[in-house]
Amino acid sequence: ILLFSQNVMHGNRVNRENETRWSMNCRFKNILTPYHGKKLCEFFEPITIRPLTRLGMSYKLPEDFYEA
Repeated sequence: ILLFSQNVMHGNRVNRENETRWSMNCRFKNILTPYHGKKLCEFFEPITIRPLTRLGMSYKLPEDFYEA
């Protein structure tokens, strides 16, 4: 198993050897953490959404919130 930070430059190249190789990518992040254009459920799938996160996600701003 190889574990490393997202900050470390990494990538893949074409396997030109006679042996097959495989890899698996598993990432964990906070549901409210921005991730450069990756939208919820587009790349990441929620495992657990805590009750307070659900409450915050369902919050509606008052209608006159942006009025001066």
